[in-house]
Amino acid sequence: MSKLAQYVGAVISLEVAGGRYLKGEVIDFGPDIMVIFDSVNRYYYYLPLAHVKYFRLSPREDGGTDYREKLADNATGSLSLYDVLDKAKDILLELFVTGNHPVYGYISDVLSNYVLFNSPVYKTMAINIDHIKWLALTEKHQTFYSKGRPDLNVEHTLTAVAASTFEQQLHKMTGRIVVFDMGTEPNKIGLVIDSSGDFIELINANEETHLLKTNHIKMFHI
Repeated sequence: MSKLAQYVGAVISLEVAGGRYLKGEVIDFGPDIMVIFDSVNRYYYYLPLAHVKYFRLSPREDGGTDYREKLADNATGSLSLYDVLDKAKDILLELFVTGNHPVYGYISDVLSNYVLFNSPVYKTMAINIDHIKWLALTEKHQTFYSKGRPDLNVEHTLTAVAASTFEQQLHKMTGRIVVFDMGTEPNKIGLVIDSSGDFIELINANEETHLLKTNHIKMFHI
């Protein structure tokens, strides 16, 4: 039995890779994922275990929670990351991958190792599943950017050429201006001139050539 089983119903504090800290009640888990409920902010966090650095018991502040199951199955311990992502399609949610802030929108498709995520800010993004730090749902009936789900339809800039794997999708970007990892660094925005090997070769706005290692690319949009 997973070590997590004994913590179901307990409040924990944890650190996620990237120096992010969360606190909440453990409400479900699986071989590769755990779910906590933040009763203060009314958020459900679905956390891939690969990015949970540590956790510890924390004092309960609310005297208990009356949570409603969202994407979790009834059988505790049966969750899987891919099942959660698939069930999350077309639901308004928050994804945290990299940088200083999450992205908001909805998953339009789940491929073999990446998702297509539609954001009203970034349009269609390809996000490597291995780099997703958390998926979060709010209990507050929040409509991101004051818009409901029907109002957040975006131009599907990648869907028409969606490949089965993240790496194949990257290779399709040759000749396009692409923003990698939300443009967190100047060398991650530019014209892709070669994507045939283990590196993406691009030219930035200053006409400098940069090579990005494919397996370190977390997400991209055009």
